[in-house]
Amino acid sequence: MSTSRRTNRAGVALIAALVTLTIVSTLLVAIALQSTNARRQLDRRHDQLQAAWLAQSGIELAIARLASDPNYKGETLELVPHSQVRITVTTEDNKKPRVRIVSEARYPTNDRKPVQLTATVLR
Repeated sequence: MSTSRRTNRAGVALIAALVTLTIVSTLLVAIALQSTNARRQLDRRHDQLQAAWLAQSGIELAIARLASDPNYKGETLELVPHSQVRITVTTEDNKKPRVRIVSEARYPTNDRKPVQLTATVLR
């Protein structure tokens, strides 16, 4: 075999290896980006669920406090680390007096975009 033929085959093999390496690298980058995005979505969903539970906890806490103190008007709490729950209790005088309880939850408070949810109950 001549030297030029070997050089041509080696050149073709090198180009094929580079194309294969480029395709594999592109696929790995796409998988890594997809995995990172899925993790972010999972973290956001976790924060949403935590904020929902915190808002509901604020409602239940207000009901318990109202049972022991009818003059309870609300408070702001940190029920779990990096959270904020603001409870507001107001009395509405229509035909019969009713109490409106609003619980606003923020989680996590140390994040740039915390999840904010509000739960309201009329009793």
